[in-house]
Amino acid sequence: MKKLNRYTKQILLAGFAAFAALHGCSSEPSVAPPSTDTTPPVLTLTEGDDTLLIGVPWDEPGYTAIDEKDGNISSNVVISGEPNELRPGRYTITYSITDNAGNTATQSRIIDVILHPSTVAFYPFSGDADDYSGNNLHGTVIDGATLAEDRFGADSSAYHFDGTGYIEVDYNSLLRSGAADSFS
Repeated sequence: MKKLNRYTKQILLAGFAAFAALHGCSSEPSVAPPSTDTTPPVLTLTEGDDTLLIGVPWDEPGYTAIDEKDGNISSNVVISGEPNELRPGRYTITYSITDNAGNTATQSRIIDVILHPSTVAFYPFSGDADDYSGNNLHGTVIDGATLAEDRFGADSSAYHFDGTGYIEVDYNSLLRSGAADSFS
């Protein structure tokens, strides 16, 4: 085998460099081209009941998230917010999904928690003895009744009575039931 001299080695190296430059080869690490995926996933909320009677547990109706490149990515949906089944009000639940290219889709669901139509008074004891039924049958806390933790562990959502305290509600014809009154 013929030994290459220094001049021949330089020509071979120059030839290789020219070949590499013409064919896109480089000694630099290759960088992937930026993503051309600019289409967000399609986030669909399953139809469900948007009105909930107080005290009735809410069941998530469901959702799907499909991306044209990533496929079904429903398991990656992030949900924020939830209805408080023990407190009347309007609650917003937000669903968000981001695909591998960083495109995001967001949807919202509104849930109204309402009292049963025949409710005369509703006292959630959330820091007070106010009536949330809309009938304004607010209570007045009398000595010895103090706010306490409820059975679910929520602070100031129940009252503790020491034997002398009570909550007084002024007379209103709505409270007349015609039979012995019992409240729970």
